[in-house]
Amino acid sequence: MLAQFPNNSVRSFDPLIQKCSPRFVDLYNSAFDAEQNGHLDLAGMGYRASLEVLIKDWALQYSGESKDTISKYNLNNAISHFLQNDVAAFASSDVVREFGNDFTHWDRPDNFEAISYLSVIKTYMDIFINSVLIRLQISNPPAGRAHHSDSNNN
Repeated sequence: MLAQFPNNSVRSFDPLIQKCSPRFVDLYNSAFDAEQNGHLDLAGMGYRASLEVLIKDWALQYSGESKDTISKYNLNNAISHFLQNDVAAFASSDVVREFGNDFTHWDRPDNFEAISYLSVIKTYMDIFINSVLIRLQISNPPAGRAHHSDSNNN
């Protein structure tokens, strides 16, 4: 008899992403685990859920809006409200939302193929994660004028 152990591989994320949204990291890795174990519907739903959590966690820290206000946005409205001025973040998150909805909702397109949809979701999720990471890096630079005590303006 062969014993099969779960695939426990996880994706590592930049510490800035981990600090901004630990729940995103957990959800993303749960979706990845579901995908690796053949639970494609759960994976698609999980990637979509992780997107919403990352958007809202980022917004909570950087938008100035309260948790109560942010929690009232559905995913579509959160994308429109918080990402409207960032073409890469807006477009990539909208693709993940739309393709993720096909895993989440009962009615699917006639041409739905789970594996190809997951591939699209993960590609655009990577674009979105990178756009959030850029925002986090700009908001938390390791150096810059605020970090220098040198008054010589070198």
